Amino acid sequence: MTLLSQILRPASTPLTFSLRSLSTSAPLIGADALGLSMAGIISVYIRLALGGQFEPEIYWRLWPLFGVMLLIYGLAQLYPAVGLSPVEELRRLCLCTTLFYMSMGAFVFLAREGTTYSRGIFLMAWLLSMVGVWLSRIAGVCEFGKQFRQR
Repeated sequence: MTLLSQILRPASTPLTFSLRSLSTSAPLIGADALGLSMAGIISVYIRLALGGQFEPEIYWRLWPLFGVMLLIYGLAQLYPAVGLSPVEELRRLCLCTTLFYMSMGAFVFLAREGTTYSRGIFLMAWLLSMVGVWLSRIAGVCEFGKQFRQR
């Protein structure tokens, strides 16, 4: 097996989803959305606090892209993530997040919007997204597990 096929392995398997997995997927989707949102908000306001000369509203127009990010996570079979080792789950999260931000950066460059959006914000958002999604998944699973055990 080549290195490229090992890297793309999560994306090369068919997407399957059933309503039975909704109870385990919904908390993960919510946790991922929260982690991505917080990463975006924190990175924009950190850059603004460091003397950035921009309007934060231009970044709020990018919010639909977080839906694309959740779709990418779904294609990488991170929902419902049952049967994945924590190492494999983290590997897929980092790979998908990195590919998303690289693609977004290439799109911004090709659309000649390079001066509109800050590279520093994208870099911070990328790093915070990887950490934030991972931590929000851990917190979400722990909280969901507590509520599930109480039933």
